[in-house]
Amino acid sequence: MIAHEAVSRAASLFDYFARGDVVVESHFYVASDGSLDQYIDTDRTADANMAANPRAISIETWDNGGDIHGRWNEAQLVTLRRLFAWLRDVHGVPAQVPPGPYADGFGWHNLFWREWAGAYRDCPGPNRAAQVRDDLIPYVGRGGGWRDGAGSPGPVPAPQPAGEWPLPAGHYFGDISGPNESRGGISAQERVWVRQIQEALQRAGKAPGGSGWADGVWEAPTTTAVRAWQASVGRAQTGRVERADWDRLVLGRGAPAPAPAPAPAPAAPPFPISRNECFGLRSDPRASVHGGYHAWERPHVLRIQQALQRWGYAPNVPGWADGLYDQPTVDAVARWQRDHMPGTTLWGQVWWDDWAKLLSR
Repeated sequence: MIAHEAVSRAASLFDYFARGDVVVESHFYVASDGSLDQYIDTDRTADANMAANPRAISIETWDNGGDIHGRWNEAQLVTLRRLFAWLRDVHGVPAQVPPGPYADGFGWHNLFWREWAGAYRDCPGPNRAAQVRDDLIPYVGRGGGWRDGAGSPGPVPAPQPAGEWPLPAGHYFGDISGPNESRGGISAQERVWVRQIQEALQRAGKAPGGSGWADGVWEAPTTTAVRAWQASVGRAQTGRVERADWDRLVLGRGAPAPAPAPAPAPAAPPFPISRNECFGLRSDPRASVHGGYHAWERPHVLRIQQALQRWGYAPNVPGWADGLYDQPTVDAVARWQRDHMPGTTLWGQVWWDDWAKLLSR
């Protein structure tokens, strides 16, 4: 599956794709209100993804006319979650970012831009790519359903500070499909409390950290996370939250004082060249590759080499970081990418996303 931005404010792309002079296609389009168009069957090829065309399913999305820094709104996310889950169930798309341009998974157009776009494109922008990785893939990975939303209780209310145990005697928090005593998010007020439990599980490191996981509805993934938390603190692994669990998990009573939060990682300096250019081997003849041939490039190459030394991927000896992108630098970058940039295909070159992570230390 490959997600796109449509550079459009249209409610539908039907008229556009029906024009005789348009030679590209898309299987789906998600409009700003979350409505979903399907233009061709998913067993037919949509010519929008270059080398991936024979095996890709393409989703275009409303983006307010080309806002590459925007995010999909909540209505779009609800539709995309259900569509991703349908693709998982019907076409077997695995809940992962594709590790390569010919592998399976949920990706976005510029993830492998050489193979999927033919040239670098800001499609989709980095915030929407992050939503695929941090929201949509975790949703399908934890078993979210494509029928979810039909007859659902509606959106989760805004977060509220957690208070004392809110349920009557004999009731507990548990699966929404359980007995009447199992409060799992049927009412709006229950969803506030369930979300407080889910967010506490995220803080405890027992649940995925994506923005959509804590949705206020208690299903099997929440039970699994509660059992993991109960095991970690020596409580009976019931998979449900009763008063003592609430006091410890949500209110923090009886828990050891948390360790001070680590200092945030420093932000990487801005990428100093265009996103369709990179740092690479000095002898590379292409004008779009910068390796220290010109004096202005060398301070940036030096930064890359010093960052590789800080990460432990290059010898920390005087003279190694010299501002010239040579074969030892290529080898060190490739070793770092194998460990920290899954999905990379341009081994040994530093592009904008490599720069952002590499220079954050």
